[in-house]
Order: sequence, then structure tokens, then C-alpha cells
Amino acid sequence: MTEEHKAVAEDPADAHGGAERLSREDMLDQLQAMARQIASDAPPALREASAVAAELAAIAARGTGPVAHTLADVTDDASLRFAERMETYAASVREADDKATEATDQAELEDRS
Repeated sequence: MTEEHKAVAEDPADAHGGAERLSREDMLDQLQAMARQIASDAPPALREASAVAAELAAIAARGTGPVAHTLADVTDDASLRFAERMETYAASVREADDKATEATDQAELEDRS
């Protein structure tokens, strides 16, 4: 920021000769100078902010990877236990059906005799 722009920013009336009021052109020039200053200062700040955001995303990604693996292992173990229980249940239902069928067949044979 130039010394003139600093002076205008600090006290616009003093920068232009004391009690004088700024004309519209002077105010527009001042606003344009401030906009140019912001435009020249903003890119480094934006780059820094985007770099920090990228670093935070990297930290989050590193942290979630192991958690995802752990959850996958837990889910895998739980699904295997569930599958075993369901296979056992299916076998017991079939066994009960077979016993009921045998009993029915035996009863029919006895009735015929």
C-alpha cells in the first residue's frame, strides 16, 4: 500500500488538504485503490487457506482409513457369525421337518396295517 493510500485510508480529509471534502472522483479513486490493494493481497491469503484446507483433508483421510478397515473387519466377523447362525437354523428347521415327515410316514404305515 502506498503512503498516499495509507493516508487516505487513515483519514481521507487530511489526505486531501485538511477540511476539504472528497469529490466523487476522489472517492471513486480511493475505492479503486483499495480494491486493487485487496486484489493483490487476497491471492496469497487464499492460497494459504486452500493449503490449510488440503492439509486438513489429508489428516482426515489418513485418520478414516484405519477406522474404515477396523469397521470392515468387525463387519466381516459379525456377518460370518450371522451366516453360521443362519446355517445352523436352516439345518435345524430341515431336521425338524425330516423328523415330522418320518413321524407322519410312520403313522400312515401303522394306520394301513
